[in-house]
Amino acid sequence: MSTTAPRSLQRGLALLAHLTTQADGLSFTQVVQDLALAPASAARLLAGLEDLGHVRRDPVTGHWCLGPAWLALVGQQSWQERLLLAARPFLKALVERHANTVLLVAWTGIHLVVCDRHLHEDSIAMQRVGRISDRLRAPPWGWLFADRRRLAAERSSPDGDLPDLGQIMGQKALLAERGWVCRIQSDRRRLAAPIHDGQGQAVAALAIGGTERSLPDTAFAAVGTDLVAMARSISRLLCTT
Repeated sequence: MSTTAPRSLQRGLALLAHLTTQADGLSFTQVVQDLALAPASAARLLAGLEDLGHVRRDPVTGHWCLGPAWLALVGQQSWQERLLLAARPFLKALVERHANTVLLVAWTGIHLVVCDRHLHEDSIAMQRVGRISDRLRAPPWGWLFADRRRLAAERSSPDGDLPDLGQIMGQKALLAERGWVCRIQSDRRRLAAPIHDGQGQAVAALAIGGTERSLPDTAFAAVGTDLVAMARSISRLLCTT
């Protein structure tokens, strides 16, 4: 059927329609091949759609996927977008209540991805949004997703700053009892609690970090209790949306 629609519009709609059938997205090479585009044309097309929020590049795989603007238009949301929507009010509440920086971290099964961060001026920065890591031994939120074999296989950093396996497993043993893990260093401390999906699997973590002054040992019990309660609330919201 002939059409008077601009070719660029036709190509953009064709790509978006194609992406709806690709659960894992498409690599740049696949976009070029599947739509029979020149690489330069594909790059311009993707850049324009990304600017409009209709496509995004997955930070882990590098594949091109449907973006939030397109998903909102068709009434769909990815699990990570649902996680952000559910968690954001709780991140804000934790920052206001405890005056420390709060972090939301997703677990892909391979990598840790920092999805959101709410800073507090009197606390520490923690990791930036978009940071990706496959090391689970250093930050306490990584311990929530790691078993002994995975942790034992990770080498210590040259500066010797990583906790030993016994310390981590001790924290993991306390997880069932209190619902959170913590890491204490000379200049900072961090607490983390898991967020679960409908099958009870930990898929993300809610974490808070501060200095010895902003997050003293005596505050751990109250902060940890709030952290766990809010992580469980986020879990329930994820299961009902």
